[in-house]
Amino acid sequence: LMPCSVLGMIDRARVVRDNIVYLVNRFGEELGKDLGGGKGGAFGMSLNLSEVKRRYKSTFRGSLQTHASELGYENVADMVNGLFDDKCKREYGVDVCERDGGLVI
Repeated sequence: LMPCSVLGMIDRARVVRDNIVYLVNRFGEELGKDLGGGKGGAFGMSLNLSEVKRRYKSTFRGSLQTHASELGYENVADMVNGLFDDKCKREYGVDVCERDGGLVI
């Protein structure tokens, strides 16, 4: 984990993605079933985007909207979809889904 305030030296997209993965693992709810794609063989975890934004602000003292703007995205949802492309979904075992009118990671 790394605060994004030191991003002059590192890749902002990678750090934001890693921080989001941490939040899902730390604060997410267990899905109660094995989705089959995880590397650890455990049940899946989920966290809705509004909770990710709230947890990001309280944990890292930063705004995902600020990072989205800095990375050239219009909003946080677009950034999350962009950060977790097919390659990252395979590497991290993370998927972004739309549920009940919002995104769930």
